[in-house]
Amino acid sequence: MAAAASGVALAGATMLGGSSASQEAVDCGWRIAYDDVTYRSHNELVDPPPAAEPVGTGDALDCEREPDHRVEVEAVEGVDPRVAVVVAINPGEPPSLYVREGVGPDEWPEVIRRSEEQ
Repeated sequence: MAAAASGVALAGATMLGGSSASQEAVDCGWRIAYDDVTYRSHNELVDPPPAAEPVGTGDALDCEREPDHRVEVEAVEGVDPRVAVVVAINPGEPPSLYVREGVGPDEWPEVIRRSEEQ
């Protein structure tokens, strides 16, 4: 149901133009909550992510930033898990890299930054 609602919200955002509702809908990607930190994906992060080791369990947050389901959280070697983590949103799907909200690309360790060739 949440996926269908997201599609409706996005379609509505396209029709609404520049309203704040459209901005919110456009930014309706999964967020991860782990150890009192919220993470988001970013198109300048490497894909696929570097190898990672499990560090705990967190929550996948929906568009309203409410917990949707539990996820396994992994840390990349040499990267502080308070900066970036690796998560597969659903079992069997490939994992993605998520970076702490408020931490910009100029602060990311090189190992998680997308290079010019990617």
